[in-house]
Amino acid sequence: MKTDLLNESADYVMEAVMTDAEIKHIETEFREEQKVKKLADYPKTISVKFRTERDADDFCRTIECDIEYSEKVLIYKKGRTKNYGKSKFKGSKRLKKATSRSDDWKQHWVNMPTYEQNQKLWEFHKIKVTCPTRDDYADLANTLRQPLTLKTKSIYHPSWSPAKLANRRWVSSSPSEETVPHYPIYIVSRGRAYSRHTSKTLENMNVPYFIVVEKAEYEVYASVIDKKKILTLPYDTDPNNPTGPGRARNWCWDHATQVLKTKRHWVMDDNLDGFYRLNKNQRIKVADGAIFRVMEDFVDRYSNIRVAGPTYRFFAAPKSGLPAFVANTRIYSCLLIDNECKHRWRERYNEDTILSLDVLTDGDCTVQFNAFLQGKMGTQVLKGGNTETFYHAEGEDFDEDNYNPTGTTAKSLNLVKIYPKYCSIETRARRIHHYVDYSSFKANKLILKENHDAPTDPEYGMTLKDI
Repeated sequence: MKTDLLNESADYVMEAVMTDAEIKHIETEFREEQKVKKLADYPKTISVKFRTERDADDFCRTIECDIEYSEKVLIYKKGRTKNYGKSKFKGSKRLKKATSRSDDWKQHWVNMPTYEQNQKLWEFHKIKVTCPTRDDYADLANTLRQPLTLKTKSIYHPSWSPAKLANRRWVSSSPSEETVPHYPIYIVSRGRAYSRHTSKTLENMNVPYFIVVEKAEYEVYASVIDKKKILTLPYDTDPNNPTGPGRARNWCWDHATQVLKTKRHWVMDDNLDGFYRLNKNQRIKVADGAIFRVMEDFVDRYSNIRVAGPTYRFFAAPKSGLPAFVANTRIYSCLLIDNECKHRWRERYNEDTILSLDVLTDGDCTVQFNAFLQGKMGTQVLKGGNTETFYHAEGEDFDEDNYNPTGTTAKSLNLVKIYPKYCSIETRARRIHHYVDYSSFKANKLILKENHDAPTDPEYGMTLKDI
C-alpha cells in the first residue's frame, strides 16, 4: 500500500447537533406540503416564448386569439371563441428598463478572455398561458403540436432549441506548460472508483491531479487509476461517526502547504462531468486546462480572495446576461483555495457553504466565475460519496427515481444552526433544502495588488474547434 505522506494536523470539527425531533418536525411539514401539491396539478401554467414578432403573430393565429403586447397572462380554454385565422399580435416591443445588475465586474475583467452575453438574441416576447383543466391543457398541446407534460415549464413557439454543440471544443494553442494549472488539484473520492467522473474528465483534458482515498479503498482505486496519482489518507471513515469529505479536504490542504509548499490548491468533488466556457450565448466544453490557468491568474491579482471557483453549468443558461464573475457568494464542488486562509473545513456536510460564509464574515472575498463552468451531477444521482453515507441513510422517503427528498433535511438544519442570520430552510426541486442570503456581503471589496503579471495572450490561445 502507498505510504502516507503526512498525518492529520488537527481533529476535525463538528459542532452543530440536530435532534431527531427537529428533523422529524421539518420532514412532516414537507410531506404535508407535497400532498397538497400533488392534488393541485390544475390549473396548469406554462411560459410560451417567441424569438421574433413573426413567431408571436403565428401563435395568435394558431390559437385563434388576439394578444396585446402588454398582456402577461392568457387563459386558454378548449371551447373558446375562434377568430378563424384573423387573430394577430398587437402592440410593439417597448424598450426595457435599465436593469439593476451592475457592470462593475468589467473593470476587473482586464486582460482576460472575451466574455459577451446578449439576451436579446433569445427572446422577443413571452406570455404565461394558464389551462384551467386537463382537457384544456391537452387541447393546447394538440393545437400547438408540441408534447406538453405536467413537468413542462416553458416552450418556444414555434418549437425551437439551441444548436447542438456536442462536437465543439475550446482548444488552447498555447504550449502545454501554459495550459495546465499552476496549483495542484486534489479530488477527494470515496466509493466511486469505477465511476470516477472527475478523474476521467481531467484525464481527457490532460490535466494532472491527485485523487485522495481512504486506506481501505486504495487497492480498488489503484486497479483503475495510475498509482502515482493516488494519495492515501491516514484514516478510514468510522461508519458510526462519518465526518464527510471536509476532513479529507483539510488533509489535502496540509499536503499542498507542507509537502508541495504551494500558495493555493484546487479541491474538487468526484462527480464533476466536464468543464465549460460560457461566451456569446454558448456553453461549450473545454479540451484542456487553460480555463484553470485563467482563474488562477485572475485570483492572484488580488490580496483578499480566499476561495474561488466556477459555477455549476445548470446555473448559467446560455441566454443569461450573467456577469463574467460574481464576488462574495458561495463556492461549490470545485474550489481554488488560498493556503494562508485562516479558516478550515468543518462539519460533516455543507462544508463548502460554511467555508464561504466563514471567509465572508471576516470581510474577505470569494469569486464565483460564470465565464467558466463545471458540469456537476445532481445531488443523490451518483452512488457512493455523501449519497450513501448521508442522503440515502438520513430520511425515509424515496420516489420512483430512487430519490430521497428528505435526505438533505439534517444537512440543511445543520447549516441553519451554524449561520441562522443568513440561512433558512425551504422546499426546492422536490427536496428539503437550504437558502442562504449573501446580500450582506456586497460591501466586501476586491483589493487589487499593486504589481501583478498580465498574460501575454488574454485569450490564453483558446479557439473553437470541431472534433
